[in-house]
Amino acid sequence: MKKSLFLFAALLTSGCMVFAQKSNVSKASSALYMDPVNYDEARAAIAEAKVDETTASEPKTWYVAGRIGYTLANNEWNKRYLNQTPDADVLYAGLSEMYNNYIQADALDGKVLDKKGNPKYTQRKNIKGDFKEMLVVYYATGVTLLQNRSYEKSYEILNDYNLIVDNPMFEAKDKIKIDSTYNEVKYYAALSALYGEQPQKALVLLKELTQSNYADKQGVYEQIASTYNALNDSVNYLKALQDGLEAYPSSQFFIGSLVNYYLSSGDYKSALEYVDKVIAKDPTNLEYINVKAELLIQLKQFDKAKEVINAAVSQSGESAKSLYMLGKCWTMEGGSIQDEASLLEDNNAYNAAMLKSKDCYSKALKYFEDAKKQMKSDDGNYEVMLQTMKTLYMQTKGASSPEYQAIDAELKVIQ
Repeated sequence: MKKSLFLFAALLTSGCMVFAQKSNVSKASSALYMDPVNYDEARAAIAEAKVDETTASEPKTWYVAGRIGYTLANNEWNKRYLNQTPDADVLYAGLSEMYNNYIQADALDGKVLDKKGNPKYTQRKNIKGDFKEMLVVYYATGVTLLQNRSYEKSYEILNDYNLIVDNPMFEAKDKIKIDSTYNEVKYYAALSALYGEQPQKALVLLKELTQSNYADKQGVYEQIASTYNALNDSVNYLKALQDGLEAYPSSQFFIGSLVNYYLSSGDYKSALEYVDKVIAKDPTNLEYINVKAELLIQLKQFDKAKEVINAAVSQSGESAKSLYMLGKCWTMEGGSIQDEASLLEDNNAYNAAMLKSKDCYSKALKYFEDAKKQMKSDDGNYEVMLQTMKTLYMQTKGASSPEYQAIDAELKVIQ
């Protein structure tokens, strides 16, 4: 008899505990309909239910916990109808609470099967409806937080947006995934991660975007390369540049960056190989032709450099840039001859070399003088050219020459 009484008492106690926790779930849910909403009371009640073994595995417990966040965010968002600006931090708190609890609720839902053996969901319909309604709020809040430089929060909310859209609870018929918006949100999430000094998270998202139909994929490839460069990861930086150039063979960013990469490592031949590949696809591009000429000059292949520039001139006509490049070519050739002359011990050979060097400088000046007539003073090469001309006039005519004096005076004005 005593055993039966103890068993009855235990069952009674257990039932009371279950009732108490279910009552907490109802209490939390009811608190959301008060005016004003008592969030502290709702959270306190649901916190007990979430850890008690009788209700912790119930999807409704976690749905109600998520509904607290939904209500907070939704009420804050609706301040717009009162001509008030919603607080992005309050929206962040509500949306995060909503997301984390709803995802857990859905993970616990569907454990019971119907007669056909299919999962019987009790909360999914409501969860899907709330997520659909609040997607625009996730997007707007993430962008606002990004603008406010709250990068960690911005990344989290924007990433939640994409995780919601990718969640298998949504089917094609739900029509929740709009590629243009989805990709734009992912790009903003990547920017948030970058600005928040989380480059690896940003790279994951950026690489996903290269496989999408995002409108500015070239910009994505550029950002990947720039990120690896900032990380001083030369191996991945080089691969990113090569991938970008393969995808966008006419991009000045990739060809220029790739050439600069090889130049910084002294690998002029590899740089020249890439320039030749690009020129083969775009043979009239003067920028690439000038880059090739520059590389040939660095390799001291002066005759080939002149051929490349003159071939471009014959196709497109003479320009300030082509005249400047020819002047630079003759200058570098003269400098190379002068350097070699300094090693000669035979006076006659030395004098002959110096005359040849001076002749190169005179030819360079002719091209520079013609280029100066066409080149605008705000051109990036203008001041450099004047400095070079000043040095060459000193070498060929001396500091007292009117040509030297004129260039010297102009430099003093613009410096």
